[in-house]
Amino acid sequence: MKAMKEQERVRVSDAATRVEQGHDGKNRMWVLYDLGGWFVSVRAQAGAPFDGPEEVQVYLDMSDEGAGDAVDAAEQSGGITAEVLRSIPLSDARKVLRRLRTEVLAGRDEGAFELPERMNTREDWITFARAYGRAATRNPQQPVVHLARATGLSTNTINARIRRALEMGLLEKHEGTPWLVLSDEARERKD
Repeated sequence: MKAMKEQERVRVSDAATRVEQGHDGKNRMWVLYDLGGWFVSVRAQAGAPFDGPEEVQVYLDMSDEGAGDAVDAAEQSGGITAEVLRSIPLSDARKVLRRLRTEVLAGRDEGAFELPERMNTREDWITFARAYGRAATRNPQQPVVHLARATGLSTNTINARIRRALEMGLLEKHEGTPWLVLSDEARERKD
C-alpha cells in the first residue's frame, strides 16, 4: 500500500479523511480513511459481481501521530460505537473502488479489445462478438460504453456492429439478461 502524501489526502466529511487508496494490479482494491483516532479500511475485489465494498475493517490508530486521538477515542467510547460506524464514508468508498476497479480491469484487458479495422470476414465478426461478450462481463450495466472506451470506436459504430453480429447469429438475446450473449459458434472459437 502506498500512503498518500499530505497534500493528496482528501477530506470527505467532517469526520473522515481519505489517506490511502490503491490496487494490486490484479484483483484487490482498497481505500483507507482516518476518522480521528480510528482507521477504516474498505476493500473490494475486481472479480466480485458488484462494484462496491465487500470488506470493512475498523481499527484503532496506534501510530505515533494518532496515539493521542486513539486513546481519547477509545476512552470516550469504550470501543467501536454506532457513531464511528455511521461516520464511515461508504459512498466515497464506492466511488473510489469503482474507479479503481475500472483501472484493474483495464489492465487485465490490455490487448483483449483489439479489433480489425474493417469487418471483412466471419472471423473478424467473431472477434468483435467476443470483444462485446468480454465488455458485457466487465460492465454488465453498460457493455456498449465499456467497449467504446476500450476500443476508441463510437457507440453508434458499436451498436451498428452489434446489430450485424445479431443478424449473423454470433450474438443472441437471452431472457432475463439485459445484454446479449455469445452464440455457440462465437463461444467455441479458439483464440
